[in-house]
Amino acid sequence: MPAPSVSIAQNLISFIPCGNKVRDRLAVYLRNRLFNFGLIERLVRSNSIDFLGINYYTRHLVETRRWTITSLLTDVCKGNHDNLKKNSLGWEIYPEGLYNLLMYLKRYKLPIFILENGISILYGLFIPFRNFCIICLRKINFTITIEFNQRMRIIHN
Repeated sequence: MPAPSVSIAQNLISFIPCGNKVRDRLAVYLRNRLFNFGLIERLVRSNSIDFLGINYYTRHLVETRRWTITSLLTDVCKGNHDNLKKNSLGWEIYPEGLYNLLMYLKRYKLPIFILENGISILYGLFIPFRNFCIICLRKINFTITIEFNQRMRIIHN
């Protein structure tokens, strides 16, 4: 009988700097380290998990107002820079964020399970969730295909 697999369900947010300010980029880096990947990295280093379980829903645009730790960890952009569709909670539908997070998680060389991913839809409101999933899966498949082809070229050369 195989040993059971162990992991966690980590909620991930795609943090994007609102502009090109050093302060905003530092805030994105800190948030990724503290909120997204800090626990995962500790668990991987200690060989405590067998796979990565993730939850993803949206992105946060980061625009800091001051050089304080509170500002760096909590300030968000107040402007609307993209005309992205939003779910019934007002969250942007941003499949590119899931793609980018998955590409980052590849470095851990563990199987990845997307445990929660979806959007909130009010009754009678149609948002093309199917297209959201198709975009994500196509991007992932495209990346895997490119990497596979590159490795095959290396093997044959």
